[in-house]
Amino acid sequence: LPFARRSAGADVAPGGGVLLADTLGEMPRWYARAGICIIGGSLTDHGGHTPWEPAAQACALLRGPHFSNFIEAFDALEAQGAALPVETSDLGAVLARLADHPDQARDMGRAARAVLVARAGDPGALIARLADLARPRC
Repeated sequence: LPFARRSAGADVAPGGGVLLADTLGEMPRWYARAGICIIGGSLTDHGGHTPWEPAAQACALLRGPHFSNFIEAFDALEAQGAALPVETSDLGAVLARLADHPDQARDMGRAARAVLVARAGDPGALIARLADLARPRC
């Protein structure tokens, strides 16, 4: 597949190819543009990867069979229709199905964001405490 590197300044993939997002600090940007996220860390036996970063950007979530570090998180997301468990051999077909049904992917993404917001609660107290700690002391 043709590809371009973000670290070389590319912002889009050439000819429908692949944009290799090989920079730091831009994941929220890519999640927001993607709409559907495959939790890559769950495809190999390393304990998985957090679903909360893509959930914050309202991505539909697909996870593989290895998620032992995030069982509770995925249980909550799957219960609300925000994430789907997928066998590696079925990943392409499931991804194609979601791409062909963007309303379903959007609904999953909205559900993922809603689960995150419900679990995170109101950040007001934390923000107030951080602001207090940042105030100069005389």
